Amino acid sequence: MEFKTEKNFGNYWVKGIKNFKGHEGEPLFQCSVYKNGKRIGFFSEDSWGGSAQLQSFSAEDEKTLRSFANEFEGEEARSESYHSFIAKITTEIDIQRHFKRLCKTKTLFTTKGMDYGSYRTIKALYKGNEKQITDYLDKKYSDGYIIINTLI
Repeated sequence: MEFKTEKNFGNYWVKGIKNFKGHEGEPLFQCSVYKNGKRIGFFSEDSWGGSAQLQSFSAEDEKTLRSFANEFEGEEARSESYHSFIAKITTEIDIQRHFKRLCKTKTLFTTKGMDYGSYRTIKALYKGNEKQITDYLDKKYSDGYIIINTLI
């Protein structure tokens, strides 16, 4: 399992993620988009089911973001590639936040063959119990495991 601890892809970052509900209660988000540390626009999903909106500060910034997103997403996602690209960044951040919160009180780990974002827990804080926990995991999961607490 590859675990990204960054909030960026290439030179693009998102900050100020706000989750909200659409008119039918569906989960949506909005955020500011940055390139090389400079805010280049504001992204928001439409609460009435329309296409997502990128309010870019310049046509050139939007063009380079779309171009980068097309390269990142590949040929299969050309129409709204910047939407799925930004959604991937925000999903990574949400996963990190969730893991970080859980790692304060538990040990999180993943084993070979588990889906990305899936994990198991041990109801003991990893810090201070490293030896006991790794000994237990070595015995039970000899084919491999990754302790998520060590990645955060």
